[in-house]
Amino acid sequence: MEEDKIIIQALNPDNFEYQEYISSDQELIASSDLDTVFNEETDYIEFYVYDENNILIYPLNVRF
Repeated sequence: MEEDKIIIQALNPDNFEYQEYISSDQELIASSDLDTVFNEETDYIEFYVYDENNILIYPLNVRF
């Protein structure tokens, strides 16, 4: 089934271009472990979806 073949790729948020990293690049990217727990009452996740023309499609920008 086509639904089983979902591919998620990281894009550059400035120009929406796909970037690949080699092993030496990965060593330059800082990472850290956070000793926290997600709290549904105080924490939230915010995300935006843009189309190929850099137009916001989610969340919808609706004005009344």
